[in-house]
This record gives sequence, structure tokens and C-alpha cells, in this order.
Amino acid sequence: MVLTHAIFRQTVALLIGTAALLPTAVQAAHKELDPFQVQGLHGDVHFGGAIIAAPCRVSLDSLEQTVSLGEQNTSHFRQVGDMTTPVSFVIRLQDCLRSHRVINPYAMSHDTNTEGSLVRITFIGEGADPRAPDLLGGSGLGGVGLRLMDGEGRLIPLGQSSDPLTVHFANDSVPFKVSLQSYAPQREILLGRFHAMTTFRLSYQ
Repeated sequence: MVLTHAIFRQTVALLIGTAALLPTAVQAAHKELDPFQVQGLHGDVHFGGAIIAAPCRVSLDSLEQTVSLGEQNTSHFRQVGDMTTPVSFVIRLQDCLRSHRVINPYAMSHDTNTEGSLVRITFIGEGADPRAPDLLGGSGLGGVGLRLMDGEGRLIPLGQSSDPLTVHFANDSVPFKVSLQSYAPQREILLGRFHAMTTFRLSYQ
């Protein structure tokens, strides 16, 4: 009887110990089956981008536009450097911020406090000639190139940033001018139709 009682106590102790180990075993089995650890059931998502300050954006009608200089007589180019009468064009913007005033130290007018934004523009394209890399060249042009200017007539050399220009909120546009300018004697100027193209880039102040 004593022996039987001892065996019973040992059996009970063994069962209690086994029960205590059951949660650990279950947890181990659960970890093995955790879907996050199973290949093909998890992954990563990466996010990126940039934050910029752009108070305006270029209007669709200014992304592609054609400016005609008409027919120009070689009599305009009696001397190297002579220019034709400038033709005006504008680059229109939209969605401009209207919450601040700017002071443009380069403005020629006395009223330099203007409600608007300041931008610089860079015209990029094919240079007219090694003798005139600051003029825009193109198909059919020889002896002359296109001279780009801002609305006040200040020269904008090809490939170089302009002085700060004011975007007026009255019409959200920036005016420019273009002329033909000679870089060779009149006798070397090519006659006929021509075509030139420039890409512009705006940077905000």
C-alpha cells in the first residue's frame, strides 16, 4: 500500500510537470506557424518624394507655342551686331500664390514693391555659332541668331539664368522679347526660311 501511494504521488507530479510545459510547447508551435515568419506572406513598402517651393506652374498654352518673326530684310544688318525690331511674347503661369509682396531690385520702374513672385528663366538650345554662343541658332540660320530678352529689353544669353523677373498677379505672365541679331557681315547672312527652338527652365526666388 505504501509503495502504491508513492507511485501515485510520482505519477501526479509527472502529470503536473507535463501540464506546466504545455503552454511553452504550444507557444513554440505557434511561433513556427506565425504567418509573418512564413516566406512569401510579408514584405516592405518604401515611400519617397520631394518637397519643393513652386509658387506657380507653367500654363498649358505656354508649354508649346510658336512665335513668328515674319519676313526680315537683310538691310537691318548693315553692321555686325545689328538687330531687327523685337517681337514680344509671354510665358503664362497659373496657380500662383498670392499671399506675399516682393521687392525686385532689378526692376527699372520706381515702384519696386509688387504683389507677385520673382522668377529667373534660362533658355536652353543650340548656339548660333562659335562666334555667337549666346544667340539661339537653328535650321536655316546663318550669319544671324535669335537674341532673347526680358520684357524690359535686358539681354538673356542662351544657357544663362536671367535677372530676377516679376510675375505680376494681374495676369500671371512674364513678358519677353526676341530679335534677329547678326554676328557676321551682311554678305554672309543666309537667305530663306528658318526654324529654331528653345527649351526654358524657371526657378523661383
